[in-house]
This record gives sequence, structure tokens and C-alpha cells, in this order.
Amino acid sequence: MRNIVHPVILQSVVISFNLIWSRYRINGLAFRYCAFKILFFT
Repeated sequence: MRNIVHPVILQSVVISFNLIWSRYRINGLAFRYCAFKILFFT
């Protein structure tokens, strides 16, 4: 099930962080770094 659910979660996370990044461009890079770190280590 993870193989099916993961891409959906990944897409949602990317959209969410893109929205955050458009509001907070400086913090956006840190958010993206944390997001990718969490996604790759879990």
C-alpha cells in the first residue's frame, strides 16, 4: 500500500510547500530541505 499512497502524499507535500514557499521565500528553502530529508529517511 505504501507504493500507492506515497506518490499521493509526496504530491500533496510538494504542493503544500510550494504554497508556503510563495509566501515565505526565505523560509521556503529550509522547509523544502526538511521535507526532502524526512521523505528520504522514512
